[in-house]
Amino acid sequence: MKMEELRSYMLTSKGRAFFRRTLLKHYVWFGHETSFNKIESIREIGIDLALPCRMPDYVMAALPDAKGIACLSPIGARYVGGSTTPPRFRLAVMASDLPKRLGFDWSYPQSRDLRNVSEKQITDFGRDGVILYVVDDTGSVASYDRISASVLRVCTYGKHGQFPSTWPSLSNVTDASIFTY
Repeated sequence: MKMEELRSYMLTSKGRAFFRRTLLKHYVWFGHETSFNKIESIREIGIDLALPCRMPDYVMAALPDAKGIACLSPIGARYVGGSTTPPRFRLAVMASDLPKRLGFDWSYPQSRDLRNVSEKQITDFGRDGVILYVVDDTGSVASYDRISASVLRVCTYGKHGQFPSTWPSLSNVTDASIFTY
């Protein structure tokens, strides 16, 4: 299988299901870093979709209803941080609460190009190995669906640096208790 074939496969419903299953076997939590000025919107509708750059033609062809992506960082993969302006805050969602439509984060060139994985590497690693090879190194995945506010946890003062399982639900905290940086 060639890189282009694998990338195309990952955009099919069967490929996205395989991608999601692979992520759920490897990661428990996914983080999202954003500007604190988005707190009201996130409380209301959750993590919304954005277009960090032009959506590639191959994505538009495979997912014509996609309006954008929500970028997520698997906890345990390379930390990439957000590109938003301070003050920022961190949210997390448990892997099992992720939307169904997930994929490589094409807003990062290395992810879009699957880190230039070779045909031999695809054969040696297997499809799930390639997913982890790309995601672990790029530190980001894309959700093609909004992430509900009801499943979000937030880093609060006194919890910074701790695992998201210790963070409270976003709906249970005041803005003043959210750790910003």
